[in-house]
Amino acid sequence: MHRIHLSISKYSYIACFIIVNISAWGINGLYANTITGIVKDSIYQPVDVATVSLMRLPDSVFVKAEFTDVDGTFQFVEIPAGSYYLNVSFLGYKDYSTETFEVVDGETVSPLPEIILRPDGLELAEVSVVAQRPFIERRADRMIVNVENSILAAGSNALEVLERAPGIVVSAGESISIRGRSGVIFMIDGKITPMSGQELSNYLKAMPAGSIDRIEIITNPSAKYDAAGNAGIIDIRLKKDANMGTNGTLTSSYSQGVYPKAGIGVSLNRRSKDLNIFGGYNYNYREGFNDLRLYRAFFENGQRTGAYDQKNYLVIPYHFHSARFGVDYTISPNTLVGILANGNINAFKPSGQNKSNVENGAQEVVSAFATTNESSDLWPSYSLNANLKHTFPKKKQELTVDLDVARYWNETEQQFTTRYYDVNGEEYLPFYLLVGDLNGNLNIKSAKADYAYPINEAARFEAGVKTSLVSADNDLQFYDESDVNNPVFDSTISNHFLYDELINAAYVNFNYNWTKFSIQSGLRVEQTVADGTQLINGVSFDRNYTNLFPSVFLNYSFSDNYAMGLNMSRRLDRPSYQQLNPFKFFLDPSTYREGNPYLNPQFTWSFEWNHTLFQALYSFSFICTNH
Repeated sequence: MHRIHLSISKYSYIACFIIVNISAWGINGLYANTITGIVKDSIYQPVDVATVSLMRLPDSVFVKAEFTDVDGTFQFVEIPAGSYYLNVSFLGYKDYSTETFEVVDGETVSPLPEIILRPDGLELAEVSVVAQRPFIERRADRMIVNVENSILAAGSNALEVLERAPGIVVSAGESISIRGRSGVIFMIDGKITPMSGQELSNYLKAMPAGSIDRIEIITNPSAKYDAAGNAGIIDIRLKKDANMGTNGTLTSSYSQGVYPKAGIGVSLNRRSKDLNIFGGYNYNYREGFNDLRLYRAFFENGQRTGAYDQKNYLVIPYHFHSARFGVDYTISPNTLVGILANGNINAFKPSGQNKSNVENGAQEVVSAFATTNESSDLWPSYSLNANLKHTFPKKKQELTVDLDVARYWNETEQQFTTRYYDVNGEEYLPFYLLVGDLNGNLNIKSAKADYAYPINEAARFEAGVKTSLVSADNDLQFYDESDVNNPVFDSTISNHFLYDELINAAYVNFNYNWTKFSIQSGLRVEQTVADGTQLINGVSFDRNYTNLFPSVFLNYSFSDNYAMGLNMSRRLDRPSYQQLNPFKFFLDPSTYREGNPYLNPQFTWSFEWNHTLFQALYSFSFICTNH
């Protein structure tokens, strides 16, 4: 039995590293599978902030967009192997498409030939200028990607939008990082979504891009935000119709890759002077697949003893349903109350085949085993929010209060059938049938209050408190049903894990803005009380710790075209309850992953020195992590 074991040494260690980002929007440096080039105008001057879209052949599928730097350069990093071309656009110039080029794994594409844009030749009278938000907005502590009406929203879901957003990388395993750093916290409309891994990716796949207004990428959050997440925060803001009266939208989409995906959605909104009622429903269907090849060699005392040569192919048809309903009511000119309900149902049935050849030390195939994995999964969730915002007439002080309740649960029936073959392809052992009932519940309750006091036109004081309680109950039961008339409960791989986590927090924040200089400083304190129990084997643990999290943001504008900023903050990464669960999650009969109940949180100091020159961002980061 070979295993992947999630564990960290009991001894503390510190990892510090420096990241240098020099690009139009803070994208990383040069890596393998990187595409670079330069865009110039008709008099061979660099074009700043032109949109460069990467398109994949043979079906011209949009992959990702980047923007040219002040010197006209651009780059795409970590691009999968394949055939591509670029489409370049800039206001006042004709669109330009490059010749086809190839990306090969492990290689950097040679710089593409210079791209020369030509004027589009339109007369001034033919041009109508319509004010709209820029695709990218940069603010002191965040970058905003305005998804509405952009190419990112066309027939996509939220996970696909993130794949294409500047500075965000979604790995083949659907883990999400910001500027190469994992540990991202996700928020929907300013509220934390306490999911990770497959739960999170399924949730994002169920969210149509057409329902997204903007994505806020906060790389160095202030004390106002929860301390969790050393990579930063991704806050997905959903659309709210501001038009008076009754209106609605009906959307549909279909696309075809290796497998199809389609979606349909409807949204309705009724707004009057004091009342706004809104809601919507979306359904999405897609088929995903995973084609994985593994070769694992085993050694003992430096000598090769054997190997597994494995081929895995998994097809997953998904059905996603999501619904949303909310009411905002203006009680008085100074008071607004609202309620919001969200519901999701994700249903999917993965079907996989695994073929493994077993080799001896001389790399000769001596046997094989094949596993069929059939699963039926249902992952519903709902969340309820009640909120209040009151503005005090004197000095326009603001008080906001949020109460939240959410529940996520999953019901999974899983079946593994494994057959064993000799070198001649004949079965030499009885087949093994493992059946699992996997059920989980995650309940969340939270309450928070935020207060803002404008001291004068330049200064602002903020303070707030928050408490949240998370309770998880995972019950996983496995049975050996090789003898269909005599199923046997397998306590060695079954598990019932309970986890509770209480977090209490308070913060203060101060902002001051001069003509060219601004400062924001804050301090957050968080207390964490957690305990977990594995009922079958009696393993339990508890945690109780309190920490301080300071933050400082300094910005100075030397001119309209040049500004400099210095940011510092301390962040926290708590192990998720899945990582703490000392249970073996089987990938195949020979491989499992296991949580470690003795994992401790890690703390990160993050320092950023930013220069913005003609909208190009030059970022120097120093990050120090202490386990």
